[in-house]
Amino acid sequence: MTDSPPHLDLPFAAEHVTGAIAPVDALQDRLAPAELAAIANAVTKRQREFRAGRTLARRLLRRLGESDPVLPSSAERHVLWPDGLTGSISHSKDWAAAAVARRSQVGAVGLDIEREHGVADHLRSRVLLKDEAQGCARHADDDATVYFSCKEAVYKAVHPHCGEFLDFPDVQIELGAKRFRARCLKPGVSARLIELGAGQWGVQNGIIVALFTISPASLSA
Repeated sequence: MTDSPPHLDLPFAAEHVTGAIAPVDALQDRLAPAELAAIANAVTKRQREFRAGRTLARRLLRRLGESDPVLPSSAERHVLWPDGLTGSISHSKDWAAAAVARRSQVGAVGLDIEREHGVADHLRSRVLLKDEAQGCARHADDDATVYFSCKEAVYKAVHPHCGEFLDFPDVQIELGAKRFRARCLKPGVSARLIELGAGQWGVQNGIIVALFTISPASLSA
């Protein structure tokens, strides 16, 4: 086990969050049996992506003082983080990403990575609300994938805490240059949590990275 293979920092500074992205091939450490149980019947590609995400998350957790972290999955396939810690893992073909934090500083983390222009034209109407489509058109690259990734990050942050399903039209994204705000159009616990969260996004080596965090105080309110 080593921290030596190359990785890239997230394309923005995220307060109290430690994160990185790296090639899947550079993240193939041996995992614990409790972790491997989640992919016992998975195809090879899925196993490699899963191993990469867990490898990177474990390396980041060591930076926070965890000597030998193990990250099994819940029945709902959420990562079971060590006591006092939280995080999020994402994959996009040959890249993996992870972000971790102390629960005392960050209550919930949602991370998503996608290849630029990964949302096909015929899926734009499913992903984008009317206002988002107009905002997307104002960007030079007109990439709906940014909105897709931001919505995925929001969902990953809130779902483990409330279990509510959200579809793309249920979340509205107001996109800024490096940050984004999110609003839930569907009544429920998710709506309150999303309103209190904060989003950031950027691009690293052709990969869109979106991060959504919720404070501990907001989770307990």
